[in-house]
Amino acid sequence: MVAFRYDTQKTQALGAALDEIQLDAAQKQLVRDLADVTSPVIGLDPIPCHGLWLRAVRVWQIDMNAPATSVSKMDPAGRLRAALQIRDRFVALASEMLRSPDQAASLARAVEGAYDLYVQKYNRR
Repeated sequence: MVAFRYDTQKTQALGAALDEIQLDAAQKQLVRDLADVTSPVIGLDPIPCHGLWLRAVRVWQIDMNAPATSVSKMDPAGRLRAALQIRDRFVALASEMLRSPDQAASLARAVEGAYDLYVQKYNRR
């Protein structure tokens, strides 16, 4: 496993709450679960990892001009598309935090692998 090295100041800033993120109760749990699954894989503590997932959701909301709660109303294909878009934003944000940019491809693969396992295990609807 690759030992990813992050900028400490950037990871500490992720612990702050992000009030602009609109999630329903199930989505809040999903983000916590994603953080729990991905944090050990990418070597980031759970709290900053959770904050990073929240930031990815926030970027998605801005890009799509829609609240994250709208994902729950989508058909399965739409939900999957939105989830992958949020995952990609997570990877982009996490890559910006790396001390060594040459680790970005490895980070993307690690997140994709953890995310795929998560989807297989938890996305049953």
